[in-house]
Amino acid sequence: FPSHDIEFMQPNSFANIIAERDTIRYTKVAAPAVTNLYLQKFVGNYFSSETNATITVFVKEGKLAIKLKPNAEYILLPTYQDGFTILGFGGNLYFQKKGKGQSYTMKISISRARNITYQSVN
Repeated sequence: FPSHDIEFMQPNSFANIIAERDTIRYTKVAAPAVTNLYLQKFVGNYFSSETNATITVFVKEGKLAIKLKPNAEYILLPTYQDGFTILGFGGNLYFQKKGKGQSYTMKISISRARNITYQSVN
């Protein structure tokens, strides 16, 4: 196994340095305060020109979910502020606010692709 070094950069962040391979940076972030109002701000349709696909984001039984195909729905588990794990599908997604308005960009990462961008089309 390659050697590892941990470097503390600031009070809320550190890096795991793997000799001759990679550096993984970690930063402490706030946990989300999950309320219906918090979840509702992400609801809508998101389109990606990279995949030529639309994903619908909605609230189901008090949890955020996505619909990929007519019969493919996945629950999103909050992991950090505006970030979620896609249960049963694998991968993660996060939302970024676009400018001063209320619209968001959604970015999805799975094992074979990272940060696929979906624009809000509401």
